[in-house]
Amino acid sequence: MEMTRVHEAAASIRRVLCAFLLVGVSLSASGFVLIGLHGDGTAGPVTGRNRPNELQVQVGATTYGNNLSTVTGGGTVFGMGVPKDLRRFFRWNIPYLVYSFDASFVNYFGFEGMEAVHDAVEVLNDFFSPKDGSYNGVTALNLSRHGFAGNFNTAWVNTTAQNAQILDIKSMVLGMMVNHLGLGNPHRHAFTLTGGTQSAWQQQINFQVNLRNYDPYTLKETDIINGVQYAYRLIHDAQPAAAGSLPAAAVIDVEEFTADTSGNAWTSVAAIMDAFYGETRIYWTDQPTLFNFGVYYDKMNAMGGQYQPRHTLTLDDAGGLKYLYSTNTYAWEQMDGSVAQIYPAQFLPENQQDMRTLSPNWSGIPSALHFRNGTGKRLPVWPRGGALIPAFRYTLPIFGQPVIGAAGTLPANAWPQPNNAANFGPGTPWLRGGIDKIQFYHQPFDSLLGVNFVPTNFTWSFPFIWNSGYTVGGLTNMTPGSSAWLGQSQFKFYTMSVGRVVGQPDFIFVADDLGLAPDGVPIAYTRGTAAMVDNFDQNLGFWDQNLTGLDEVGPGVINPAAVPAAGAAPTSIAYTFTKLDKYFELIWSGEATVTGNQESYYTIWGHIKGPGPNDLVVFPRDATAWRIENDGIPDAAPPIITMISDNGGATPIEQNTYSRSEEVLSIIGIEMASVTSIEFLDGELVLQTISPADKYIQSNKQIDIPAGVITDAVEGNEIAVRVWNKVGVSEKAPQKFRVETGRPRVLSTTADGIVYDRAEVLTIHGFGFKSKTGNGELKYIRVDDSQGSAVYDSGISSGGASDGLPVEASFEVVDDTTAVLTINAVNSLADGSSRRIRVSRDVPAAVSDLNKHLSPGTNPVFAAITTKPVISTLNQLQSDGSTWEDVLTTGMYKRDRIIEINGTALNTLSTVEIVREDGTSFANPVFIQLPNPAVVVEDNGTRVRIGASAIPYPDADTNGTVRRALRLYNAAGKTDMNGSLLFAVNTQPKVTGMGGFANAGAFIREKLTGDDVAIHGSGLLAVGEIHIIKPSGADINATAGIPRIILPHPGVTVSDTRIFIDTQIAQFSNGPVSDSLVGDSERVFKLVSARDNATTPVVDRFTVGVPPVFTRVSSLTNSNHYRRDSDVMSVEGVGLGMVSSIEVVDMFGVIITGATSVTVNTGINVSSGTQLTIDANASGWAARVTPWIM
Repeated sequence: MEMTRVHEAAASIRRVLCAFLLVGVSLSASGFVLIGLHGDGTAGPVTGRNRPNELQVQVGATTYGNNLSTVTGGGTVFGMGVPKDLRRFFRWNIPYLVYSFDASFVNYFGFEGMEAVHDAVEVLNDFFSPKDGSYNGVTALNLSRHGFAGNFNTAWVNTTAQNAQILDIKSMVLGMMVNHLGLGNPHRHAFTLTGGTQSAWQQQINFQVNLRNYDPYTLKETDIINGVQYAYRLIHDAQPAAAGSLPAAAVIDVEEFTADTSGNAWTSVAAIMDAFYGETRIYWTDQPTLFNFGVYYDKMNAMGGQYQPRHTLTLDDAGGLKYLYSTNTYAWEQMDGSVAQIYPAQFLPENQQDMRTLSPNWSGIPSALHFRNGTGKRLPVWPRGGALIPAFRYTLPIFGQPVIGAAGTLPANAWPQPNNAANFGPGTPWLRGGIDKIQFYHQPFDSLLGVNFVPTNFTWSFPFIWNSGYTVGGLTNMTPGSSAWLGQSQFKFYTMSVGRVVGQPDFIFVADDLGLAPDGVPIAYTRGTAAMVDNFDQNLGFWDQNLTGLDEVGPGVINPAAVPAAGAAPTSIAYTFTKLDKYFELIWSGEATVTGNQESYYTIWGHIKGPGPNDLVVFPRDATAWRIENDGIPDAAPPIITMISDNGGATPIEQNTYSRSEEVLSIIGIEMASVTSIEFLDGELVLQTISPADKYIQSNKQIDIPAGVITDAVEGNEIAVRVWNKVGVSEKAPQKFRVETGRPRVLSTTADGIVYDRAEVLTIHGFGFKSKTGNGELKYIRVDDSQGSAVYDSGISSGGASDGLPVEASFEVVDDTTAVLTINAVNSLADGSSRRIRVSRDVPAAVSDLNKHLSPGTNPVFAAITTKPVISTLNQLQSDGSTWEDVLTTGMYKRDRIIEINGTALNTLSTVEIVREDGTSFANPVFIQLPNPAVVVEDNGTRVRIGASAIPYPDADTNGTVRRALRLYNAAGKTDMNGSLLFAVNTQPKVTGMGGFANAGAFIREKLTGDDVAIHGSGLLAVGEIHIIKPSGADINATAGIPRIILPHPGVTVSDTRIFIDTQIAQFSNGPVSDSLVGDSERVFKLVSARDNATTPVVDRFTVGVPPVFTRVSSLTNSNHYRRDSDVMSVEGVGLGMVSSIEVVDMFGVIITGATSVTVNTGINVSSGTQLTIDANASGWAARVTPWIM
């Protein structure tokens, strides 16, 4: 690529980046991938041509695996299908589907596991049919208006789950179901190998790569997914081969990759199931999904500005499902055999308008004609008899199909004919759009512990398109021998009512011991495959059977599994999750004995509901079996409390020992698993009711209420407890006790894991924020680093050393569990990365008692504390490398020097930009992004040091007459414009060369025919004036004025690397002063700037002048007679300083033959640019052999 093109491309990329990063323009850039049934290389049933084998890559006679299945050309297909072209989609056309929970799932995951699945299903149900009524079906979905534009990432991380290596079951179920709806992983299948050719010398393969990722707005191929651009690279399992030959590979494919750092890479929900390496034959360099331990997808993480359940889907996912299921995405489809016709489509005209549509000659309604004919008899063509669609072929080449002619058959690809009931049922292939809405319904078994599925049924109507007849022409032509004919087809929507009996769940959730993979790693899950029907043969064109290429696979239909015969194994689509028993690992390597441990190797499953430690439910739960049993078996009596304990049931609680914010309260008794609510009482006054209570049940004998559940309303003396079940209430517990608050506990904040802008309010969640028994409400805070050391406390906030004590702050305490820290509650001294907030209601008398008052440092940290950056001073390093100068004193920022920016909130800096004086960005924004190896940012946000030339773009450079400003962007915002912080921007001008003149070494400065000037170098935007001087650096004649052009100037174009002077427009002032004289001829250009001046190279020195013009000749013997032997001729004019020779010509300007010229060496004496003389008897004349010839 030429350097100019590289520069232009870089500038273009820079413009796009800045438009996105600095201006905040939202780009509609996304893509989705469709998946479906794979081709297996066998022959199609209609054409007889082979289908492609989409589980391999064919290169000549060599077959490679393509990482889509376990075995090259066959085996188990990874995921739900292979990537398909846009019109080869597979989709459901049944709008109501059923899911159920097997007893194994219920026993292992319990109610919380079922809730996780329900949450995943709710996302899809709300997407197809929003509960808030914002649209009705995906056809009406507007991706921009309904909250999906910019919704590039809906994932977040729960650090507690991440550290415990927990997988979110809700996110996994959602990912599975999105795949089963026909969407594939765009991060894995955007680019697909589809074939290749090998060179004749067998040393090179030219692979064919298809892009199958489609923009949800334009439906065009795109390499962008959720706003991130991807490229691809070849991967294979071959070992290196000898030079000159190709290595032998069994598996070859391409993988997607990106250099994007926005955080929105790999975010598609359709990609979730490609986490880790369970379904690949070649390990990926980059895992093609963001999903991992602790990652969860949720509506509250949405980026599109709306937070309904459906917004858990990203823009890509929503766009792909909208395309698949919109009513205007047409294909020939038939319904599954389980769908039965309830009411047939009505093909007869239903009103006079329909009748007139069939026949323009319709004249009214005969009294005996009824439009709806229950017998199914077809309406005759009016007024002439005959079938609506004749069963004979063409006989006359006029207009269309004639009504009369020899008997025959319809074309092979004719529309279905309504001549028998079998042709017009749900199983008939119809041209139809998507189903528009799909809803998933939970249909339970006969009980939670039962095994018998309770059948259900659904009914619905669906529209389809059918050829309602032909335009009949020639009916009024009475010419003998004339014929009527059938013209253009007429198409119309019809509706059929159908129903389906669901004899088994379409989807079932199961828990099972799935064993280990060959490498010893537990198999986490399996997912059943859906029945797919290929409808390629139903979508053939008129000429398709004559084509010679391979048959495609798709479009097609995804169907539920057929209900098995009585006694046969169920065939539902099963999502099976492994059961990991609670056990200890004991590793033996042959020693005599090994001491065991009791560190549980527990589970990988959880339901993550948010970012905090209390937003996580881990499976299995100890109380699951008891809760299920009590749910399935009726309660017979109220529960009985035998003891209240604060040490897990070891001993009864003492009268004054329960701290509600720090201790677990255990309720011991009989039938505890049946408890539905818990009451705390002062006498007979109920202070707090906890309902439902199921999440706290540990067994049928014990309920544990963790710290923070009991509120400040319960605080006081002589507190009693009683519990309820479905039968009634228990007696009060035998122990009464005092409830105190204890120290507060912070569980989460609205800035966990992200940047806390201290100029905004901070909502804090936890408990112990209010107390009746001790020191009121939250009043103090302390900010720690990630190691627990105070970085903002009472001592530091007052300008002194750290004393560890919290500092008073302004809170709005909403209740015991929620408090709002007001704006600017902390100052810049708290700024920095990995900060944690701690709170207290009071300050201890001694630091040694601090841990009795200050909340524990266990809550998540902020990524950083900062606010909008503020610049206070700007200093830059001078050329001596040790002295600093104030940028505002010098009035310029020298880009080629190190600059130090001092201020506050400079941490989390992401971009440094130079802007115009009015605050606007340049057309090509001048910026650098961080992190950058040339930029050092102090963690406390007080200083940024930018290396010399770290900002490489010259667009902001000036010669000192125009002012610029620095704009800093961080996670909280950008600097405000400050009129006192303006400066010029430049870098030291350097000249590398000049363009040539028409006459080498001579600058003709004349306006009309003179030379243009081109000066090349760098930093030239800093130039304010262009002078013509002597090569020594001295002015030519300081008293006569300096030949110069002051910039800016019409006709002078200045860029960073070039100055161009158009001499026809721009002339040097005092130009004649620069004209060269004999003996004083050489000149150079001096570039005057705010920095050191620069001159053009001495090697490029030149003479200056204009073409000579004589204005007067004097000192002759008389006015018309030149006596060359005695007269000293005086010549006046312009441009005479560099006259090199004078010739004598005739009156027409023609040189006289034989005459000679006189030169500066043979008689010419130049005194100035305007005057010269010729010696008497000049040797130039006298040297001529025949001088008299003049």
